[in-house]
Amino acid sequence: MSRKKAKKGSPRLTYVTDFYALEYSVNKETGELDYQPSAKIGSKPFPRFPVLIKGNGEPWTLGNLHLTHKLMARGRYKDQYVPKTWANWATNLLTFLRWLEETDTDPLKFHPVHEDQRPTYRFRSYLEELMEKKRRSGNLRGVGLSASTAGEIHGTVQAFYRTLTQKGVITPTLLGLAWKDVDKLVKLINYDLTNTAKLMRVKSSDQAVKRTKKKQDPTKVEGKLRPLTQKEQDVIDKFIAQSGITVRLIFTVARCTGARLQTICTLRGSTIKNAVYNAEEDHYLIHVGGTSLSLVDTKGKKEETLILSPELHNLLMRYWSGNIATSRRIQSAYGNTLDNYLFLHKNSAPYYSSRQEINDARDPNYHRGVTPVAATKDEKRKIDGRKGQGIKTYIKDTLLPRIRNSDPKLKHFDFSFHDLRATFGMNTLFKLMDDEGINSTDALLKVCDLMNHSGVHVTTAYLDFKRYKGDGYTAHTQLKIETRLLQKVPDDVMNYNYE
Repeated sequence: MSRKKAKKGSPRLTYVTDFYALEYSVNKETGELDYQPSAKIGSKPFPRFPVLIKGNGEPWTLGNLHLTHKLMARGRYKDQYVPKTWANWATNLLTFLRWLEETDTDPLKFHPVHEDQRPTYRFRSYLEELMEKKRRSGNLRGVGLSASTAGEIHGTVQAFYRTLTQKGVITPTLLGLAWKDVDKLVKLINYDLTNTAKLMRVKSSDQAVKRTKKKQDPTKVEGKLRPLTQKEQDVIDKFIAQSGITVRLIFTVARCTGARLQTICTLRGSTIKNAVYNAEEDHYLIHVGGTSLSLVDTKGKKEETLILSPELHNLLMRYWSGNIATSRRIQSAYGNTLDNYLFLHKNSAPYYSSRQEINDARDPNYHRGVTPVAATKDEKRKIDGRKGQGIKTYIKDTLLPRIRNSDPKLKHFDFSFHDLRATFGMNTLFKLMDDEGINSTDALLKVCDLMNHSGVHVTTAYLDFKRYKGDGYTAHTQLKIETRLLQKVPDDVMNYNYE
């Protein structure tokens, strides 16, 4: 059963553009219900909130109770509400709801003796069937479920039943029939970059989905992410030179900082202007994310620091003050202000809508540059939907065809924007280990810091753990890295007349 294509009359998901959490009270005089904004959450709307709809067209009370409970628990602080996270939970519950209706199963009815007659165990068997279907198909897309996806669905269903217990819908005794809690010992190897190992006790259940650990493809990191070879980088450099200056600079920032598309496309004028210069190491520091005060988005709202060479910082300042960027700002929502995006599309729309803009669009008291009123419903949907598609589409429909049609040897040439991040990491590693003579552990820690990874375990895919001999990290190493990376920027970007 597909998780995306619902049959006519089957359960589905819908999204509320602006969701308000309300509390009700009974009017003693009239007996009517009065609704007021939730005291825990407040009166501000939550964008694109998912709502589960049953096959008969009615909202699914139990599933939606779980989503709103999560909102009360985690979303009370507005910067903790992430529409994508709630959408993922809702999509997982949708799979469960469709199974409930197709099998005519009551999610609250648990047989006191036979496990195979309880909804949680039966649904776990159903997930196993879908995983087996995926394996037999040779992992064809759209067929069955991968172990990873099945595990996520199963985890959401368990969280759903815990919510029902907390809300008093089912008793703790009944929850005890849903699954059995078990303790497992997990061995962690190379957790401290050495060959040592340790055991960690983790909580699990007798229904846990076993996820087979895939062998790491040495050409890929962070999932489908892969570092580009030197020849591939040269090809991109050659053909990106035929693009507009805005796209070229976006690529330049990615190549020189390793920043994600989300972060690059939500950089603001104030971000560049307020960059902190480090005279000792001769580079600029840009602090982004971390708090609701930051106008620049990062993955998981994590605080990050980007390092810019003086040359790159100068390029961005010249671009900000130039005619192209200025004319686009004047026609955009935030107007010609420092709060506006550094990079705007030629139609003056941002490439990627920041969380701050999504909130501003829902604030009737916020004057958005040239727009003195809050955005309309259609405008909100457009703002909510901007996730860097302009750059991704440009690569797919313009840059890649241009490259593939230039030479028969390049007809299968392929890359994604996120590959530039892996390329930054690999270029930096080569510089640290091969040119600077730094050992792999120190190099790994430095790259982890530069790429703002949560831990070295994320960065280990960049190294083959060969040991190098040489001196430790010096104060001038980063400057040398920046200089080397900046040499890869096409000359036309460096010498462009931004006025």
